[in-house]
Amino acid sequence: LQGLPSVESLQVILDVALRLARSDHNVPPLLSLLPHVLGGMAKYGARSGPTESGLGFLANLAARPEGASELLRHGGMEHVLACMQGHADHAGIQRNAYRCLRNWSSAASEEAGELPDACVAFLTQQRVPQFACFMLHRHIGNAALQEQGLGAIWTFATSPRVGALLCEAAAADGVLRIMAAHADCEGVQRMACGVLAELLQSGLAPTAALWNAALAAARAHPASAAVQAEALGALLLLH
Repeated sequence: LQGLPSVESLQVILDVALRLARSDHNVPPLLSLLPHVLGGMAKYGARSGPTESGLGFLANLAARPEGASELLRHGGMEHVLACMQGHADHAGIQRNAYRCLRNWSSAASEEAGELPDACVAFLTQQRVPQFACFMLHRHIGNAALQEQGLGAIWTFATSPRVGALLCEAAAADGVLRIMAAHADCEGVQRMACGVLAELLQSGLAPTAALWNAALAAARAHPASAAVQAEALGALLLLH
């Protein structure tokens, strides 16, 4: 990695690193490779293979608090956004990027119980919530991608400051479109209801459309405790 290997070698390295990063005890030594991984990904940024694998590796690192802080410190999150912009039509890259954003914001919140100020500053200064909502609709037909994207937006919205930005950006309208497109997808409905509940707590005005969407989610997935919990939570806020 230090010698910036060929694109084929980098692909192999990233595929192995991605798998190793699934185990907690491998994360500390892998974090020392982060600057080199980011350098290799930047060198071959136009190639979709190493970009997708690299984002998968970053997403696995981001799932731990120490990985989340190191990604922010080394500019890894800016790199994730750059990959999303450079490969806007690649569903696999977008899915891994959203997974990284979701894991990063969730892990960063783990110890404090809320998004740290540094993370909120990054999200607001880079306009990440608005960008994430905009990019999500390029792949509205991909349920797995939508689930990861909504999961990231849900975690962002737990910050009142970021939630207010999402309300201003009319994020709820986009969430309703996604819910309508994937009414049969349990994961999408759960994430979407979670987003709506957070936005309602950030000042989103209750509407009949929001009520109907949350109620439809609950009715479509009566056997899913997860969907029921989030849908009912949103309905209570809408009552």
